[in-house]
Amino acid sequence: MSYEIRLIFLVFLTGSVLTDLAEHKIYKFWVYPALLTGLLHRITSGSVRELFHLAAILIVVQTASLLLFACGAAGAGDGRFLLTVCVYLRHGSLGDFAAAALVLSGTAAAAVWLATGDRHKPLPLSLPLGIAALMQIR
Repeated sequence: MSYEIRLIFLVFLTGSVLTDLAEHKIYKFWVYPALLTGLLHRITSGSVRELFHLAAILIVVQTASLLLFACGAAGAGDGRFLLTVCVYLRHGSLGDFAAAALVLSGTAAAAVWLATGDRHKPLPLSLPLGIAALMQIR
């Protein structure tokens, strides 16, 4: 990943996480330009095989995001955030990202629950997902 693409990814992550922490919203202003840039980068720099992998990954991620949204476990912004993060990660690192995201999200949820005593308090998912994504960037 080039320096410019990493910078775009870091600006997207920073803006999304900060607005999610402050307002419990991930604005499309952060997501769509980063998603479009990441897709264009992957399309222009990847092989046909990598593009098929990317398409399969995006279908799985979007389906999972829709299920989480339908169950009320995540907002629409969380799904768009996750989709954008997956565009920037190499397909070989997605398993590690998923494992790290699961552990970090569970830890964050437990910490919020223990601190507030409220199991239903909304958790800004962009923070643990963003940290898990940063762990995968090379």
